[in-house]
Amino acid sequence: MPNGKLPDRRDFYRYGPDHAGRIRTWETAIAECGRFAEAALGWMERPDPTLVEPIRAHPFRIGPMTKTQPQTVALACHPSSPSNAVRGITASARIGGAGKLAVRFVLDADMSQVVLPKLRPAVRTDELWLHTCFEVFVALPDSDAYCELNFSPSTEWAMYGFVAYRRGMTPIEVRRPPRVAVRPTSRGLVLTAVTYLAELPMPQPGSPLRAGAAAVVEEKDGRLTYWALTHPSALPDFHHRLGFVLQVGKQPAGSTDLLREAVRNPGS
Repeated sequence: MPNGKLPDRRDFYRYGPDHAGRIRTWETAIAECGRFAEAALGWMERPDPTLVEPIRAHPFRIGPMTKTQPQTVALACHPSSPSNAVRGITASARIGGAGKLAVRFVLDADMSQVVLPKLRPAVRTDELWLHTCFEVFVALPDSDAYCELNFSPSTEWAMYGFVAYRRGMTPIEVRRPPRVAVRPTSRGLVLTAVTYLAELPMPQPGSPLRAGAAAVVEEKDGRLTYWALTHPSALPDFHHRLGFVLQVGKQPAGSTDLLREAVRNPGS
C-alpha cells in the first residue's frame, strides 16, 4: 500500500493542496485492494492452508529522539463513534527527571458541543471513562500484564493493573499521586499529567515497553466518541493489545520520550 497504510482522512493533511498526488495514491490503493480480492477469491476456489499465516502485532519502527524535541502522535476516532464536535486529538509524553512520566493531551474541538466534568479535588476516582477522559496504557512486550492510567479534566485520576487482557483489574496504590492540570485554549483544552513511574508495578526505567494513548470525549447529544492511536477491533477497545503500537526499547543516553511518533507527520 502507498505510505504503508490504507487511505484515510489524514491524507488530506499529508498532501495538502496536492490533490492530484492524493488521488494517485488512493487509486493505487484501490488497485491493490482489487488485486488482493482476486487473490482471495482464487484461494477460496482452491484453498491452500499453507498460505495462511497468523495475524501478528506490527509495531511502528520508532527511532531515537532528543529530550528537548518531543514528538506528537495523533489519535483517530473509532468509525463506530463519529464525532461532530472534535476536530482532532494529539498526545505526547516524556520521561523526565526522577522517573516522572509527563503526559500531554491536546483536544481541538467545538467546546460548545463537548461535555467536560466539573473541576473537582484531584483524588482517585473510578469509572472516569464514562465521561470525557484521557488514558495511557503501558505494557511489557513479553508479558500479558499491563497498566492503565486515567486522567480526567476534573483533575481526578485513576490507575489500574491487569494480569492479562481485562483480567485481574486491581487499583494501583500510590504514595505520590499524579498531578493533573487542565488549561482551556481558544480551540479546546490541554491536559497534562505527571506520574512517578516507580509507583507502577513496572520494571526499572530502560526496560522495553509497549505503550498506547487513548481518549473518550462526551458530546452534548449524550454520545461518547472513542479515540486511540489505532483501532484493531470492530468496537472500541483500548485494552486490545494490538492497540499498544508504540514500542519503547532501551533508551539511549539523552533519549527520554515514551510516546513517540506513531504515524509519520500526523499533523502535516
